[in-house]
Amino acid sequence: MSLALLTVAIRQELDVVLARRRALHIARLLRFETQDQIRIATAVSELARNVFEYAGAGRIAFAVAAGDPDRFIMTVSDQGGGIADLELILNGDYRSSTGMGLGLKGARSLVDRFSVIANSPDGTCIELVKFLPDKAPAICVALVADIAAALAEEAPQNAFEEMQGQNQELIFAMAVVKQQRHELEVLNTALDLAAQKADAANRAKTDFLANVSHEIRTPMTAIIGITDLLGRTSPTSQQAQFITTLRHSAESMTVLVNDLLDISKIEDGKLVLEAIPFDLRDAVNRVVDISAIAIGKKGVDLAARFAAHLPHRVVGDPQRLHQILLNLVSNAVKFTSVGSVIVHVDAAPPSGGRIQVHLRVKDTGIGIAEDRLDQVFEKFVQADRSTSRRYGGSGLGLSIARSLTELMGGRLSLTSRLGEGSTFTVSLPFDLVGDELPVARDLLPDPGLRI
Repeated sequence: MSLALLTVAIRQELDVVLARRRALHIARLLRFETQDQIRIATAVSELARNVFEYAGAGRIAFAVAAGDPDRFIMTVSDQGGGIADLELILNGDYRSSTGMGLGLKGARSLVDRFSVIANSPDGTCIELVKFLPDKAPAICVALVADIAAALAEEAPQNAFEEMQGQNQELIFAMAVVKQQRHELEVLNTALDLAAQKADAANRAKTDFLANVSHEIRTPMTAIIGITDLLGRTSPTSQQAQFITTLRHSAESMTVLVNDLLDISKIEDGKLVLEAIPFDLRDAVNRVVDISAIAIGKKGVDLAARFAAHLPHRVVGDPQRLHQILLNLVSNAVKFTSVGSVIVHVDAAPPSGGRIQVHLRVKDTGIGIAEDRLDQVFEKFVQADRSTSRRYGGSGLGLSIARSLTELMGGRLSLTSRLGEGSTFTVSLPFDLVGDELPVARDLLPDPGLRI
């Protein structure tokens, strides 16, 4: 049930003052606390000024409504052409040039509910709602009559009384600003403390990983060495199988520890990149040679193909390039049972002594579902649980490869089709060595295909 109280027409500056005074008086009769009375008067005053300044004419209708909870409703409407930048206003990018300077966004913060009913070339209508306090009188026709009678008996305010009312609003606004500033200072202090704790936790994590990795890698090195020695003692076939399993387990543990250390260094920003000359083809070929061991008897072709116009030497970090490419090729080999894994190396034309090298690792493996493409680069994540159970792995390799690529100023992307294979493309910038510029020739397949 909604009951109308009165309507104030807004046509001139004095009407804005009257609307504020009516809102304050009604709020007092509805037994709002003093601060809420000033909030209501300020919100109404700001919207009334907005109507007067930008629409020229309008009205404010006051009403009460029963419900859960009971409500004091102020509906502000005008016959202007609408507010074109209403979203900017509500986002805080607008301040009224008069009044308290709170703007529409400020008015919204002073009431319990702020609704834009209409905003069109025919005009704007905004509804303000303030929930009645528990001590407010019950909503009924008699209450409306009592409020109307009280408003009719209200004596006009003189200039001094009006100034006192405006001063009250100003004092309240200053108190709100002071309170917000205090809350902001408290929040900043809490954020500083949280940041300090986070830094301390990161340092502790780094120290822990460094210490634990040292304690783990030392015995792992010994275990790998002993398994090599055991393999030379003419073991039985069963013993040889046990030794191979032991060695693979130790190597897997070492790789995992190294990956964890790399992730920690990358996250802490402590990974330092080198800038030294190195042979690009040689760096790629070493990765292919190492990965060929993992193929074993799978019957998968592994090769590297180089564009004819590639420079022989570039300046960059060969160790990190090796790590990126080894992660991608090892990943391709792991998930490819039939077909091939091909590393294509190409480059864009040089510019300003730099060259953009593109390395594509293309396989004919199991592929990745389209909805999982982005997730495979997350830490400790693989395409699905069955992949982890069948092929193993920690789910760190691709995450490290992407992080290192971005750290080197490059980009790592992926295209894949489930059941058909995947292509990982790494684009990295390198400086050219001295006057060694690539010869501009047509792209030709590498005359020597490395298998």
